[in-house]
Amino acid sequence: MLSALSRLVGRGRARGAQLELTLDARPRDAAELLARLRALGLGARIASCRLTRNRTVMVSYAGGELRVHEGYLDAPEAVHRAIVVFVQA
Repeated sequence: MLSALSRLVGRGRARGAQLELTLDARPRDAAELLARLRALGLGARIASCRLTRNRTVMVSYAGGELRVHEGYLDAPEAVHRAIVVFVQA
């Protein structure tokens, strides 16, 4: 049983390589979310970020301000990347 698990886990890895566990810390406020979005490629034209509790608009931007629903603080990186793509388009 152990050898079967070792073979399964070892597929696709170089011999002697270690498994890596990445802990993805979620942003806790608007400033941390803006920093994360900038790290993912958000341009300088967005100067500030404000969290909202709006029920209808989840992401909007105007006049250099990005408005994002607070629920996106817990979103995975793929969603944050999608926000960047949306704003940069």
